[in-house]
This record gives sequence, structure tokens and C-alpha cells, in this order.
Amino acid sequence: MSRERTDVKKGGCLKKVGIGCLTLVILLVLGGVLVHRMAKSAVTRLAALYTDTAPTDLPKFQMADGEKRALFERVDAFAKAVKAGKSDQTLSLSARDINALIQNSPELAGRLVVEIEDERIRGDASFPLDQLSSLDPLKGRWLNGSVGLSVSVVAGRPVVFMETLTVRGKPVPEQLMSAIRSRNLADQAIKNPKAAQILQHIEKVTVEDGRVVIESK
Repeated sequence: MSRERTDVKKGGCLKKVGIGCLTLVILLVLGGVLVHRMAKSAVTRLAALYTDTAPTDLPKFQMADGEKRALFERVDAFAKAVKAGKSDQTLSLSARDINALIQNSPELAGRLVVEIEDERIRGDASFPLDQLSSLDPLKGRWLNGSVGLSVSVVAGRPVVFMETLTVRGKPVPEQLMSAIRSRNLADQAIKNPKAAQILQHIEKVTVEDGRVVIESK
């Protein structure tokens, strides 16, 4: 597959916030587990056993300004090329790259840190559940846990499944995990208009050799 180099220009999706349009896709897909609303009954059962009254400290992540800007420009260049209809574009992201994008997201900064192990994405999360739901059992409660995700594209749609979930050091019971595994966490990204503009041009997303590789049609 040919891989066309795309020149980077200032402006476009990098204006103001300093992250490209594709970042929105990446964060919505990989962070989907945080904003996904489970069934009300499942949330109620989990609240007492698997949530905390305070956030947990996650590993700190830092990246030099020059390295960070180069990453943002690379992501933005890919997004512009894809939206322009250029084929055979490829973007490869390490866990370090993804964490830099997360740290520049107001919604996820300090709340999610990811690692890529071979063909799996693992994340540590600490998220205030009362920002996601008005359910009484979630008021003042925090989800502090670790998740394992699988990522792919099927029939042109991004597919993200949560394979494992450990909360407060305890694996979530298999009865609940069976229901969680059946839900595509990327549905949040599909419904976002800005993300959809990029997703319609994506052919494949794979996790290989410790990197997320995104390829356009």
C-alpha cells in the first residue's frame, strides 16, 4: 500500500485547541468506555460494590512541547488528507501519542491513561459518574478501574469492545461482563457529526506491535 506524505499547514482543525479533528475520533472511540451509559439496573448493582467516593491518582504523563506539536500536526495532516478524499493514508499512533491527545482533551485529561500491549489496548480510568448520569446511586461516586479493549473496523464502522473490566481491584462478575461485551463502545463516535466526517473515510483500524494503525479507504 502506498503511503502519501501530506504537507502540514497551520489552521484547519488545529486552531485554538491545538488538536486535530481526528483526535476527536480517537478520543471518542478509545474513551468510549468512560462515556458509555450502562443499563440502569446494572449501574445500580455496580454502584455499591465497584465505585468509590473519591478519584484515584493515575500515572502522570508528560511530553515535550516540540514533540507534542509534531504529533498534533501529524494527526491534523492525516485528517485533512482523508477529508480531501486522498486514498491510502496511514496514521500510526503509540500509547504515548494517544496519552498526549488525551491530556489535551478537557473531558479526559487526568482521567484516562492507556497502554498498548501487543494487540490489546488497556486503560486505567478515574471518572466522576455523576457527570454521566443523574441516577441517585452515582451521585458523588467515581469509577476507578482498568479496562481491556479490542479495536477494529467492520463494514466501515468502528467497533470497540470492552473485553475486561476491573474495578477497585475486583473483576466485574461475568454476568455483567457478558452484557458489557455485547455493546459497541464506538457508537458514541459514530453519532458525533464531526467524527462521522472522518470515520466515513476510514478503511481499517488495527492494533499491532504496540501501536494503533488507522488506514483510509
